[in-house]
Amino acid sequence: MVRAAALAQAGHADSARAIISSSEPYFEAQPELLQFAAYALLLCGDDLEAQRRVEQVMTIFPDQGPALRQRRWLRPLEPADPS
Repeated sequence: MVRAAALAQAGHADSARAIISSSEPYFEAQPELLQFAAYALLLCGDDLEAQRRVEQVMTIFPDQGPALRQRRWLRPLEPADPS
């Protein structure tokens, strides 16, 4: 996922998405990778897919939800403050 994030940051979103896609089989065995996939997807501009990955992590690890939302690199997924 680090490679996917680096590629996305360098403007190679399609390559980053390919890495994430090829990593799908590993997510079930190592669900913690989903949060890093979410970050790479954010860098690709795929906010909705990144949000889906975060929700998957929160379903698997419900006790980590608040901590996951506090991670600086996932803050763009937070809802906007209505005030």
